[in-house]
Amino acid sequence: QLEPTVKVGATGKTISRLAPTGKALIDGEMMEVHAVNKFIDPDHPIEVVGIEGYRIDVVETSDDRFEN
Repeated sequence: QLEPTVKVGATGKTISRLAPTGKALIDGEMMEVHAVNKFIDPDHPIEVVGIEGYRIDVVETSDDRFEN
């Protein structure tokens, strides 16, 4: 497996529940991510806040670009 290509600050949305790990779509790419401070439900906007080895840390954002 390659190092994550995603960068800190990238945004996306959750595909599965992050409890605390789950799937998310970031920059059009499906990847496994880790919620830092709480569980996050599916279809919520997230932002990458840290990358440690293969672990991609994310937090939920209130980015209105994702709201319909």
